Amino acid sequence: MRAQSYAAVIGELIMAANYGLQGPRIGWYGKCFRKLFFDFHSSQHALGLAAAFDAEGWAERCAQAGAQAVSVFIKCGFGWSFYRKGSIRYVHPQLPEGLDMVEAQIEAFHRRGIKTIGYYHTFNSEPIARDHPDWARRDASGRTPEPKAICMQGPVFEEWMLPHLVEVVTNYEIDAMFFDGTYAWGPCYCPTCRRRFREAAGEELPAGPEDPRWEAYVSWALEDYRRIRQAISDTLHAHRPDMPTSFNWAYTMRMPESVPEHVGNLMLDVPPEDQAFNGSYQARHWALTGVPFDIMNSAFLQWWGDWACKPATCLKHEVAPAIANGGLTWIGYQMTHTFDVAEPVMRQLGEALAFVKEREHLLEGAKVVPCVLVLHSTQSHFTHGARLMVDEAAMRGAHRLFLETGLPHNFVDEHWLLNYLCTTPAAERAPVIVLSDQRRLEPELVQALQNYVREGGGLL
Repeated sequence: MRAQSYAAVIGELIMAANYGLQGPRIGWYGKCFRKLFFDFHSSQHALGLAAAFDAEGWAERCAQAGAQAVSVFIKCGFGWSFYRKGSIRYVHPQLPEGLDMVEAQIEAFHRRGIKTIGYYHTFNSEPIARDHPDWARRDASGRTPEPKAICMQGPVFEEWMLPHLVEVVTNYEIDAMFFDGTYAWGPCYCPTCRRRFREAAGEELPAGPEDPRWEAYVSWALEDYRRIRQAISDTLHAHRPDMPTSFNWAYTMRMPESVPEHVGNLMLDVPPEDQAFNGSYQARHWALTGVPFDIMNSAFLQWWGDWACKPATCLKHEVAPAIANGGLTWIGYQMTHTFDVAEPVMRQLGEALAFVKEREHLLEGAKVVPCVLVLHSTQSHFTHGARLMVDEAAMRGAHRLFLETGLPHNFVDEHWLLNYLCTTPAAERAPVIVLSDQRRLEPELVQALQNYVREGGGLL
């Protein structure tokens, strides 16, 4: 089958979701304001792995910090798992004999009423690269620049990853799953990707963005990763229909697709340079989706793994704009390979979560009242040229402008806006809508905006 046109694929990516004013997907996750996340990426050479592991002690420390949910590593960034049941997983070679870290953590957390969120790294694996070199991600010259990088668009996805997920959710009572790396970020030139693109588009993979075939590649890649995320959710929900499932950085401001029904919650780990600003910026985008969302700030002074820790005052400053805009708190840090977090770090995390808990009675059930709506149109962004991730400069500038004016504002996509204008009484609509460099608007939205202005709305 030939690849669809770029515009057609973008339209599909948008229209495939439910674009009504989405009803809240609350459940337990939407009320889980206080969460902690701890990286546990561990190389095969990590001697002394889990030497300090004490599931009951760890669960108690997290409970004392005030956490309502905590991460549990299912598959780390080196490709290793930390559980015993099943046969598909690759058990970390340094895991102490007989220890099932996943089972022990889930049971200890559940005894304290704490939910567990499984972390799954999708695109790196030392053991898969070793056992299946044909599944490795490759550059245009055919080399593997990152030895453990795996191509998710190749056979590993159906032949190994989806069965692995079934193994996890049928053997362990994990409460939610969180996937890292499930979005299109650049071409892979492995034989499978070359063949699949040739079959879809009738031509060879492009060398880069300047190649005239780049637009066809972007269309294909966006569509394919949409398929991947859908298949992950379908696989999990076939066994656990109500399991919240999220994909790091998917449906963010840099990937302005509306949220499909299979996604139970949203999250991203915000960039480190200004996590208060970046968290506020993203929260304004997700606040009107009706989908629970986490703005994950990290306790590091810089980025993942620097081992320093911000003071609680700084962490409070970062979580405040997230919860003020309808979001949830999920603070990230990193464990030692022995499975430990320094007690002073836990105290800072606990103080930040206490700040959130004090305000939960104001947050639960609260709804955003739209004031200024800024159109962040998927189709308009892609008229600037084929990109896997959109240029956010205008939107970030708009966010800073409205922050300085003190006007509450939200970023919305075109289909959310169209439905909002068609279903919300004129007297209840936002008083101002901003069209920021929107070069392509569908006729239906143009008509709805004209009606909005005639009925008293302000258009900038």
